[in-house]
Amino acid sequence: MYYVEKRRLKNKETQSLIKSIQYCQSIGFKNDDILWCPMLLTQHPLTVEHHYLAMKEGGFSNIEPIILARAIHFMKKEVLNLKKCAIIMDKTDVARSLVEHIENKEIAEKVYERHDDYTPWNIVHMNILKSFLKWRLNAGEDDIVKLFTVHRMIINKSFRIIQENIAIAEELGFNSDKILKNGFLLNNYPTYARTILEDFSNLAGADMKRAIKHHPKLLTRPPRNIIKIYGILKKLLGQGCKQ
Repeated sequence: MYYVEKRRLKNKETQSLIKSIQYCQSIGFKNDDILWCPMLLTQHPLTVEHHYLAMKEGGFSNIEPIILARAIHFMKKEVLNLKKCAIIMDKTDVARSLVEHIENKEIAEKVYERHDDYTPWNIVHMNILKSFLKWRLNAGEDDIVKLFTVHRMIINKSFRIIQENIAIAEELGFNSDKILKNGFLLNNYPTYARTILEDFSNLAGADMKRAIKHHPKLLTRPPRNIIKIYGILKKLLGQGCKQ
C-alpha cells in the first residue's frame, strides 16, 4: 500500500497497470513476487519488456522482480560482480551471448569482440550494438555517435527489437540513410508498427504506408491513438456529409 499511498501507482492508468501485471506473469513472476516488488509496476510495461529482453540476450539467467525493476542499476555493474551474485553464470561470455541474437551470422562474427569480466555489462552491450549497427546500416562512426546522442534509449535496446524495427523500415522502402536520419524508428515498439500497418492500412481514405513514408513518426504512435484519430475523423466527416 506504500506505493499507492505515495501516488506512485495511484496515478498510473488502469490499462497500463494491467499490461504491466500481465507481462510480469507471462515471464513467470508469481503474483506474490510482483506485489512484493511494486516498483516494477510503476514503470511503463514496454520499458519492462525491453529491459527483460536485453538482459536475457546479454546472459542474465536469474532475473528476479527486483533485478528487473532496477534493470539500469544492474546493467551498469561489472560482469564479474553480476557473476558473483549468480545473476549471470560463471562461464557466460556476455559478448558472445549478445551476438548469438544477431540474425545475420556473418555480421555477428564480424562484430564479436570478447570483453573481460571487469567491463560493465552496459558497456559490452553498447559496444556490440554500435558495431552491429555500423555493419547492418553501413554507417560511419559519426553516424553512430549522432544516433546514440540524439536517441539515448537505443543504448539498452534489445537486439531482437532493433532488428525487427529495421526489417519493418526496410519493408516500407526506407534505406539505411533514412533509418539513421529517423533514429526513433530503431527505438520503436515493433508490435505497434505491425498493428498500424496491418489493421490501419487505410485510414479515412489515406494509404497508411504512403503516409508513413512522408511522416515516419506515425509508425511510433500507439494503436489506441490511431483509433481515437480514426473516430474523430469518422465523426467529423460524417457530420460534413449530413450538412
